[in-house]
Amino acid sequence: MQINLMQKLLKELDINLVGRKNLLYIFGKINLKKMKKIAFKSAILAAILSVSLLSSCDKDDDDDTVTAPTQTEKQKLVDKDFGITEFTVSIGGIPFYTFADFDECDKDDLIHFRNDNSGYYDEGATKCDPTDPQRESFNYELRELSSGNKTLTIDDGGGDGETFTILSNTGTQLKLTASELDSTTNLTVKTDITFTKK
Repeated sequence: MQINLMQKLLKELDINLVGRKNLLYIFGKINLKKMKKIAFKSAILAAILSVSLLSSCDKDDDDDTVTAPTQTEKQKLVDKDFGITEFTVSIGGIPFYTFADFDECDKDDLIHFRNDNSGYYDEGATKCDPTDPQRESFNYELRELSSGNKTLTIDDGGGDGETFTILSNTGTQLKLTASELDSTTNLTVKTDITFTKK
């Protein structure tokens, strides 16, 4: 392609020079051979510049940076230990219970999601009750709703799973929220939880 471009350039220069031959002889200022030599060098220079410009564009297109594939919500969760770093239960919009209210033995608890939609709660390094099992299993389900919202339902086997709306999931931080209307008080009870990868 570059050779054809160069030949085309040379041909156009030659046609233009031949057409101007009479003018050159009339004015006697420029020798035709010298003009063709200059034109040839200019064409070579133009071809080199066009090749270097094209290759520099190609170089930008062939950038070696690799874009990581987008992970699914599930891929961001599995095979990682997450610990609660923020927790708030609000009743009627008023914070009622927060992470600061947790017992120290609960602050190091972990949650772990497996690829097969199972997982476990881990008591961490310190247990509140030494007779509690270190781990308790659960099943989970991730869903994308028609509204675009994503949910995470965790069921520890009691058949009454808790469903949360996923506010964000970066793979290192998971933010969840859940709301329900308390039929006794007619107030909304809202739970906000942030898990951070440990």
